[in-house]
Amino acid sequence: MPPTMRTLLTLLLTTLITFASAQTGVVMRSHKFSNGVQPTFSVNFPSADKASVEAWFERALKGISDEVRDKKEVIATGARIPAATGDTLAVFLAVEQRSKGDDAIVHLGFRIQNEFIHSDSEQRRIDGCKAWVYEQAVAYKKDLANKSLDEALKVKARLNSEMEMLQKEQKRAELAIERNTTRSAEAVADKAKAEIDLKRADEDVRTHQASSTANPTDEEIKQLNAALKEQRKLQERITKLTKDDSDAQQKIVELKQALVKNATDQDAKTKAIAEQQVVVDTRRKVLDEVK
Repeated sequence: MPPTMRTLLTLLLTTLITFASAQTGVVMRSHKFSNGVQPTFSVNFPSADKASVEAWFERALKGISDEVRDKKEVIATGARIPAATGDTLAVFLAVEQRSKGDDAIVHLGFRIQNEFIHSDSEQRRIDGCKAWVYEQAVAYKKDLANKSLDEALKVKARLNSEMEMLQKEQKRAELAIERNTTRSAEAVADKAKAEIDLKRADEDVRTHQASSTANPTDEEIKQLNAALKEQRKLQERITKLTKDDSDAQQKIVELKQALVKNATDQDAKTKAIAEQQVVVDTRRKVLDEVK
């Protein structure tokens, strides 16, 4: 594998594992929502896509809530987290990211009976909300890792398919060379026989022309015409066989050139498959490392 590609793949491995394998930590922080600064359960996603993270958590809230509104901020009402409380909650969602490529920080504020759950709240409420946020965060990471792995596998499958096509083209070219080699040999052999036959035909024509009188009979004319016809037929056959041999030889040259290119393409494809396997292994490792 070329050093540049090895470096890029190493960087890919490092970046992906940093994102997915880093311990998913849910910490209690605070965030300024439309109703003021409130306590939150927050998760940091290194270099994540803000829109993707926000969409994931919004879908998760829709799965446990009566209604989810997305105006100034995402607010879910009638949310149910049995591990935290038997009552319903209002959940406020915000995703913070200074600029694209920076860490995306998800802030979730859980309000029950007009009070946001905070560090001094009942432990069951804290643990239940924290566990729910953690589960969603890990699920998001796994979803991304799975999609990334699927994409890598599709690329590898395409490369394998292209390799199979190259191998089939190689086999077809090799068989075509065999056919054209046989065709050339047959044309050469048939031409040699036709040239012998033409010598006889030439002699036959000369004989009939020499024996013809000033006023040849119908039979003499008929025999001469038959000899001339056979002569032309053999000449045309030799011309055709010469072309057949030339065409076959030219085709062999073209096929051998195609095989040289095919071998180069197969070598490049083999390397590409090996490199893509590294990508697949990397992304599978990332998926295994999600926690």
